[in-house]
Amino acid sequence: MSANVPRWLVVAVALVTVEARGGEPAVPGRRNLVLSGRPESPGGQVLIATDTATVLRFEAGLDPVRTQLQEGAQARFEPLGVAGRSITLLPLAGVERWGGVTLLVAFEDGKVLPLRLAPVARAEADIQVNVFTSPFTQGALLAALEQAEVDNTGLQRRLDEALTELERYQREENSPDALLAALLLLDERMVRNFRRVDGLRFRSKRVRADVEIFKGGGRTAVVVLLENLDPLVPWSLRDVSFTDEKSGARRDFAVRARPVTIPAGSSGRIVVVSESLAVSSTASFRLLFCPREDSEQGLQLMRLMY
Repeated sequence: MSANVPRWLVVAVALVTVEARGGEPAVPGRRNLVLSGRPESPGGQVLIATDTATVLRFEAGLDPVRTQLQEGAQARFEPLGVAGRSITLLPLAGVERWGGVTLLVAFEDGKVLPLRLAPVARAEADIQVNVFTSPFTQGALLAALEQAEVDNTGLQRRLDEALTELERYQREENSPDALLAALLLLDERMVRNFRRVDGLRFRSKRVRADVEIFKGGGRTAVVVLLENLDPLVPWSLRDVSFTDEKSGARRDFAVRARPVTIPAGSSGRIVVVSESLAVSSTASFRLLFCPREDSEQGLQLMRLMY
């Protein structure tokens, strides 16, 4: 490795898709659609996309002859695959230009259920939908129990994470790292006491980030100047992690931000301070910023520290 290569290696700096939190289905790609069972209530909605197969599963047997798309919509789909208790839908190219269509689902007992098929982007389309015609059927109750267990597990995980973060914050509130981070945040002249070892700049249409890394006194400080270029939407710091690469253990650090949420068209400053690594150690460092109105996309800064 060249002597000119900095001891901090840029791994990733980009706008990324952020993993959704909460409300996730028990099985990825599968969704439960529970209808009210009342005749006066509207039918449910299924999300479809061009060249993306969607499977609908029901609790009762289907009538393949009477199950059909609304008149005039058949040309937008491959022939319906109706077998047993399942229907397979495969929209053709350009289905999004036609808007939503109605699928009439006929059961062996003579009942007919209308379902609205709504075109969406391919990434948002349903892959499998379990349709329950009433919330009180055995299948609907089992599905509700399964989803409740998933939701409870997610809530417990987030509670554990919050308690861990609170304990860390309380432990580090008056630590040297926290005090130093606060000083670097409030007084930019403090960086003169450190040696600058690396820097990084990133710019997109929505955000600009200037990152500088300093070392001194056995500490490493990461200073981020984040400029919100969005004219309407505020950005905020969502997550910081500093993890030992070998053991996977979280390393102690202190973070301070001013302001915590950066208004549209404004700038903010974030400082992270941690004890410098031993010569033979390696750790991954990650900062994640997100626009407040869109939890699915954010700016991720990742570095591998030697």
